[in-house]
Amino acid sequence: MKFNPLHAFAVATLATAFLALGGCAGSGSSRSGSKTFITINGQSVSEDQYELEQEIGRASYRANNAPFTENRLKEIAREEIIRRIVLEQAAREAGIDKTPAAVALSALQRQKVLIDDYQTYWIKEHPPTADELRTAYTRAVSDMGKTEYHIRHIALKEQSQAAEVISQLNKGVKFEALLAKSVDVDVKNGDLGWLPRTAVEPNVAAAIAKLTKGSYTTTPVKGPVVYHVIQLLDTRPLQAPSFDQAKSDLKAIAGNAKFSTHTDGLFKAAKVTRGKSPDVLAIVNGQSVLVTHAQFLANMMATGKQIPDETAFTNSVGRELVMRTIVEQAARAAGIDQHPSTITHLKLASQVALINVYMEDWAVRHKPTETELQREYGLIKTGQPNTPALAKIKPYLQQTVVEKKFEEHTQALIKKAKVK
Repeated sequence: MKFNPLHAFAVATLATAFLALGGCAGSGSSRSGSKTFITINGQSVSEDQYELEQEIGRASYRANNAPFTENRLKEIAREEIIRRIVLEQAAREAGIDKTPAAVALSALQRQKVLIDDYQTYWIKEHPPTADELRTAYTRAVSDMGKTEYHIRHIALKEQSQAAEVISQLNKGVKFEALLAKSVDVDVKNGDLGWLPRTAVEPNVAAAIAKLTKGSYTTTPVKGPVVYHVIQLLDTRPLQAPSFDQAKSDLKAIAGNAKFSTHTDGLFKAAKVTRGKSPDVLAIVNGQSVLVTHAQFLANMMATGKQIPDETAFTNSVGRELVMRTIVEQAARAAGIDQHPSTITHLKLASQVALINVYMEDWAVRHKPTETELQREYGLIKTGQPNTPALAKIKPYLQQTVVEKKFEEHTQALIKKAKVK
C-alpha cells in the first residue's frame, strides 16, 4: 500500500487546532444572520467565523500554556482568515474543489466534525453518575500501577538504526554521546521525565518494566512512528491523585466511556452489507460508503506510521469508516448538523480540506531544484556545522524548501487580495 509522503506536510496547523477543539455543538457563540466581518476579493466572512477563529486560537494557546492577549488574538484571527480565504480562492480557481481528493477529504473532515460535536452533545445529555465516576477512578488508579519511571530515549526512524545504537551502547559508548542521533529533537537530552506506565504505549511500558536503574533496552522498541532505545534513569513510588483532584479528568474519561458504549450499541443495531459495485465499500443503513473515502482515511491513519500488515490495516480502515458513518448518521438524526455552531465548523472543515489538497497539488507541481536544496543545505550548515551530509537529510530539505516556497506563494496571494 502506497501512502502520500506529502500528506503530513499538507495537514495545516490550523486544521489540527480546529479538529482538536471540536465539541462546540450548541455551546458556541454562533448566531443565525451574523453580520459580515470582512470581505476578501468579494467573498464575505461572517462575524461568526471571526469568533470561531478566536476560539480556536484561544484553545491552542491554552493547550500549550502559551501567553497571549485578546488584542493579539484578534489580529492573528484576522490574518488567518485572510490567509485561508485567498488559498481557498486559489484552490477553486485551479479546479481543486472538483478533484476526487478534495471531495473525499472534505467529506471525511466534515464527518469528523459531526462526530465530535455529537459526542459533546451526547455526553452533556448523559453525564456520568457518581458511581460511574468512582468506577472510572478506581480503574484509572489500578491501570497506572504503583511505580513512576524516569526515562530518556533515543528515537530512530529505522529498526536497523536503533539496533546500531544498541550495539554501540553494548561496546561501552555512553548514552549521552548517542543522543544526537535521535530524531526527537523537541525533547532536551531525550529526557521524557517521570511517567506512569499508562502514559506510554503498552509495548513501551512492558519494555520499561523489565529495566533496572541505569540499564537500557537491548532490542529496539517499536512505536507507532519510530523505534526507541530507552534508558531507565530512576523509579519512585507513584502518588496517584485523589478522587477530588482527578474529578474533572474523570468526567471526561467516564463520559467518553459511556459514549463508546453508546456507539457500540449503534454498531450492533446497524444494518451493514458489502458494496455491490467496485466503488462502494459497504452499505450502512442504506447509505453507501465509498472506496475513495476509505483510501483517503487510510492515508490519514497511516501518515508517519509503520504498516507491517497491509491486509489487517485495510480491514481496520474499513471498520473505522463504517463506524464513523454509523455515528455520523446518529448525529444527523439528533439534528447536530443544524446547530449554528456546527454549521460554522462544517464550513471551516471543508475549507481546510480544500486547502490541504491544494497544498499537496502545489507541492507536486513545484518540486525543489537541486540548486534550491543546495542553498537550503548551506544555510543549515552555516548554523549547524555538524549537520549530516545532504543526501542523508534530503527528504527534510525537500519539505523545508517546499514549505518556504508555498509560504512565498501565499504571501503573494495575500498582497494581491482586495480586503475590505
